[in-house]
Amino acid sequence: MKETLELEIISDHVPKDKITTERSLYYALTESPLDYRYLGRIIASDKTKLKIDTFLFDQLVTHAQVGVGTSIFIANDDESSLPLSKAKVVKRYFSRVTKDDWETKEPITADKEELLDFEMTINEEQKAFFELGTYPLSMDHKWFMYCENDIFHFLRSWTGKEFFKGELVKIDQEQWKITTIKTDKTWQASRSEKLLYIQELIEGKIEYMDTILG
Repeated sequence: MKETLELEIISDHVPKDKITTERSLYYALTESPLDYRYLGRIIASDKTKLKIDTFLFDQLVTHAQVGVGTSIFIANDDESSLPLSKAKVVKRYFSRVTKDDWETKEPITADKEELLDFEMTINEEQKAFFELGTYPLSMDHKWFMYCENDIFHFLRSWTGKEFFKGELVKIDQEQWKITTIKTDKTWQASRSEKLLYIQELIEGKIEYMDTILG
């Protein structure tokens, strides 16, 4: 998933060159220079409004900590003793990862797939969060995942190879089910090992929702 933060600058006389598009920002909840952490990259700005491409969710910064109405100090340099400005969070929201955000070099094709019987039920809220996808922020993050037409695809981030995919099937107004997984035949693991790994990966993604939105 991707995350966007919209800020309203509270302080006066902020130099325009400090808040131009593509510049990086740091933030802190206090004025202490030791508290600054990376906030993200400016993707749009004017005199009083900033839009930030951020990954606060990856730092496990919850909406309760930095959410709508929260006042923060921002700076261009996390080692600076003086904040650039004080700002208020106006919006914080997620957007979906798409297929075009990562290169798929080896998709699973009919001649390479292995079918695994799988069963997991999730609710509407969990499904909405799950299909936001997973965007790797560094090479340490193994997976890129996107959903398209209720089909989810897990790719190895550093190779672009698709390892498995599955379909989300609607049961009723509140429930969705995953019943079959298609994996790549070259995956060196037993069927039971694959099923356990996939289950833990999907459950981990869904449990992550409660942490971030808490």
